[in-house]
Amino acid sequence: MLSHFPQIRDDESTYSIFSRLQFAIQPRSLEIMGTMLFNRNTEVGRLNFQSSFDYLCNNLPLKFSSELFFYNNTIYPLFISFISTQKQEKALEYFKGDYPDKIKRCLNIGNITRNRPYIRVCKECIKEDFNIYGEPYFRRQHEIEINRMCYKHKVALYEYTLSTSQTPRKYENYCSVLSNSKKIIIPGQFKNYFLDIADDINTIFSLNLINWNSKITKNKIFNKIAEKGYLTINGVQLQTKLCKDFKKYYSEDFLDWIGYNFDVSNQGSWFRRVTRKNAVDDPLKFILVIRYLFGSFKEFYNYNKEYSKFKNGPYPCLNKVCPNYNKLVIKDIMETTILNGIPVATFKCEHCGFKYSRKGPDMNEDDIYNKTYVKDYGYLWNNKLKECVDKGFSLGKIYKILGSCCYLEGIRILVNKYKNQNSVNTPTIESSNKPNFLLLEPYRNQIISFIKETPNATRLNTYRSNKIAYSYLLKNDYKWLLKHVKITKKHAPISREERAKNFWLNEDELLIRKLLISIRKIKSEETPYRRITVYCLQNLVGYYNFNFNKNMLPKCSQILDKVCETLLAYQKRRVNYIMKEMADNSVKITLVQVLRNSNLGTRANTKQQILNYVEEMVKEHNHGNIIIEDDDY
Repeated sequence: MLSHFPQIRDDESTYSIFSRLQFAIQPRSLEIMGTMLFNRNTEVGRLNFQSSFDYLCNNLPLKFSSELFFYNNTIYPLFISFISTQKQEKALEYFKGDYPDKIKRCLNIGNITRNRPYIRVCKECIKEDFNIYGEPYFRRQHEIEINRMCYKHKVALYEYTLSTSQTPRKYENYCSVLSNSKKIIIPGQFKNYFLDIADDINTIFSLNLINWNSKITKNKIFNKIAEKGYLTINGVQLQTKLCKDFKKYYSEDFLDWIGYNFDVSNQGSWFRRVTRKNAVDDPLKFILVIRYLFGSFKEFYNYNKEYSKFKNGPYPCLNKVCPNYNKLVIKDIMETTILNGIPVATFKCEHCGFKYSRKGPDMNEDDIYNKTYVKDYGYLWNNKLKECVDKGFSLGKIYKILGSCCYLEGIRILVNKYKNQNSVNTPTIESSNKPNFLLLEPYRNQIISFIKETPNATRLNTYRSNKIAYSYLLKNDYKWLLKHVKITKKHAPISREERAKNFWLNEDELLIRKLLISIRKIKSEETPYRRITVYCLQNLVGYYNFNFNKNMLPKCSQILDKVCETLLAYQKRRVNYIMKEMADNSVKITLVQVLRNSNLGTRANTKQQILNYVEEMVKEHNHGNIIIEDDDY
């Protein structure tokens, strides 16, 4: 059993725990510490997830367990709501056992750290830690890429990049972190967005989400999308409208800044996968969607509405001759069926026997007064029809009395059915097949109005816009319909080669915009900014095939060839910057001091080419002849 183990602080990361342990026990080497804790000499120094925690907990007091570390000291709670129960079980299994790399692949941890290990700290938290504990510690919430502000103090975090060249990686103490960290630059117009994200992440870490999984999240998101009216009558999501509203909420500039922008027309965009399939590995994308739909993660957690294709009862009777017409007298839905993928509900009034059906889902409160099909008119309606026939009313008058429960042609059929030839008052019913000119003119006007609004509409579009009018005119006034509804010529088919060419042109234009934003973002960092490489840019852009598709993306390739730095060019830039800083502060410029300040090591492990350059620049600086050229790209 270990003789010493530090007291774990609130929201402290495992990296912080073992960092404080190392500086307390001062092992002879990190390999010895790794073997002592995890029985693996390379296990220490991992930032997000170590493994072999069962081995560690067997050497600790009983109050420690792998589950406690997993839920309280890693960023795992961020994933719980967005992965399946099976993945949750696998992740815990890998954390307990000897599987450090499997857990990263299981959770796709690289998606939220951008493959760039770093430590982030809040200087206000550090002040409080010194007052309370006498020493600061690293918080797990600050490790997350998109979390760039402290939720507690509402200030930007500071970032310190770790060296990845050592295995095992050495732990960093707060002295080196604070002296070499740089403040994260956040534009003023984006501050509220990042505060919201920090608040949601803190909420996730504060709630008990152990029994949650991706299925619960999927249902809540779908129900909310339905509640907000982003579903068609047959239950299909209005994705284009949803995408546009989402981008309007966050703005194009903010989505570009964080690297989460997407094309509204792209059927495979991350936003469509989150809202439609819920099959995205990056939980931060879910957080953005949840903030837009629900207002906050806390509201999402408390949301418990179930999506119903039809509004809850009571429902109205739609029989015009019934005393309860339009009154909410039908208590429940009689039955619900699915017809061609569309939900259909049946309703029956017990007072008059009128039975009708309606397609769903209901999109607003007034939809309950719609009907799709009348299944049974009921005894009151049929008695009224017989009464009208006996009195010899015309079809038009009968139609007005009985309401729109039945089309005019349907009333004609029913009138002939109930017609009593032996009656004294023989009804004079017009039973010819000539069109009713009272209906022709309104139907024509409806079609003409649609054509004016949609001049390029095809016949199919016109039919779908008003099926009743179109069908009636097709049967009774075909020549007029043929004259006014023109046949729209179809576009010539596009070849596969042409489609591919257009795709790559659009892709090149889209990616070049993201590239320029990423380059400006890097160069907005405090000088000297990091080395610009294809690998660095493709992580920020989110596109990983620049080299593979170089010939297909000529504009992007031209930009990459211009801005990407070789290692030698990057080292020269750092050397020039360091020497200028030393000269501005009246510090004596020597070869050894420049190499050390530029993180180029000593003469023994520095390549000869850069060493020669530094020697030459030192001589030039000391003679006052050096000119530093600013990067003007």
